[in-house]
Amino acid sequence: MQRNYIDIMDAAKVADFLLFVMSAVVEVDQFGEMILSAIQSQGVPSVVATVSNLEGTPAKKHSDIKKSLLSFTNHFFPEETKVHAIDNTTETVNVLRMMANQLPKSVNWRDTHPYMLAESVSFEENPSDPTTGTLKVTGYARGTHFQANRLVHLQNFGDFQLEKITSAPVKHRSIHISNGNSMDTESTEAVLDTPDPEEQDDLTAENEPDLMANEQTWPTEEELMEAEGRCIIRANSHTSNCYTHLPCS
Repeated sequence: MQRNYIDIMDAAKVADFLLFVMSAVVEVDQFGEMILSAIQSQGVPSVVATVSNLEGTPAKKHSDIKKSLLSFTNHFFPEETKVHAIDNTTETVNVLRMMANQLPKSVNWRDTHPYMLAESVSFEENPSDPTTGTLKVTGYARGTHFQANRLVHLQNFGDFQLEKITSAPVKHRSIHISNGNSMDTESTEAVLDTPDPEEQDDLTAENEPDLMANEQTWPTEEELMEAEGRCIIRANSHTSNCYTHLPCS
């Protein structure tokens, strides 16, 4: 299985829970330790430490294996107090139930930025130019509010300008008390924000170099005028050099 460093870090940026799955028979390799160190530096969401393949080891060693894995986990996530086994369906369901009943940990830098984990993505081609078009991304907005004047970043693709921000249609099920029948209704899409051409961020990330704006060593007019009113006399001695400024006559 191929592991991509950037994809893992991007997933950890938007995750509410980090499910740390370790093996009872194979040690965490160098790549795995690098990922854990990077996530620790980036900002750690809620962590749940688990172990797999525990049933393939002698039962009398289970306790020692869990203690060893917990010690390794605490090196990166000191707040963790337990390693959960996930070798069968019952154990896995218990871990999922525990995660569902927890309040996700807050990541300070992430709470001040808008982000989204996309649920659906569609591309509408430009009729006049099939190589261009509009990408429609639907999901739940997290963190602070998105603004149409600001750029958005798509992993592995770059920065883009927004055309508009709309509310996604959501289906609601209503039940009639009189007859007990239910009916699905869908909310309409509403425009929440559109960019202002005068305030929208430019896609240009760096200034274009101006070869004519290189640093000049020629003195400015102010420096020339200042030099006319004074002169510099340099007196050398055996022990030190001193500079004396005297008015010119």
